[in-house]
Amino acid sequence: MNKVNAYINEVMNFVELKKSEELANLMKKYVDMLFSWHEIHNIISTRDPIYFVKRDMCDCLNMCKYLPDGKLLDVGTGGGIPGILIAMIKKKSQIILLDKKEKPIRFLEQAKLKLRIENITPVKETFENYKVKSDLSAIVLKNFSNKTLTKMDYYQKVISITKTARENLGTNLPVYFLTGSNALSLRKYIEEKSENEKNRLSLTEIKSPFFQNRRYLVQSWT
Repeated sequence: MNKVNAYINEVMNFVELKKSEELANLMKKYVDMLFSWHEIHNIISTRDPIYFVKRDMCDCLNMCKYLPDGKLLDVGTGGGIPGILIAMIKKKSQIILLDKKEKPIRFLEQAKLKLRIENITPVKETFENYKVKSDLSAIVLKNFSNKTLTKMDYYQKVISITKTARENLGTNLPVYFLTGSNALSLRKYIEEKSENEKNRLSLTEIKSPFFQNRRYLVQSWT
């Protein structure tokens, strides 16, 4: 067993996934394919597959237990993070993988075909222009941004994304943001808001066996 396989199994144990050689092998094939494409097309932020497994895969799989079943929209999915990983765990859910860039979408289409992940649908579109009011159960985002959002503080970013989702995708949808310590800036707003108010927020720590710096799952509602 190589190091990537070993860390995949360690991550699966940490997030308390039922032991499955089939699932571990699928995840390894995904990592291999992702980094093969990344070498040429630069579709993710790291060139280290072990770091990817320890950081991104662990965070994404750890968040799954907080997500509802049903149809989920992964905004700014890039190489399928977290959407493809969620799809591997939630096989009865349908995951829409939204990205505005051609190269990630081409990768996702190939991954769906070669890895036989039938419950994903890659869509090439910007978040602002995606206005399909279907039976979504939730929206998920990891490190999503654009030129407008980069000028905002984190609270403003969360509220702006939630507002866009409310206008384009419907009301009463939970929106989940997987992020780092910038989420702590939301604490004062969480304390100020009652649960009946618009733009209510919640904050959950996502633990890791590999890193001391903490990750968080922020939830808002459209």
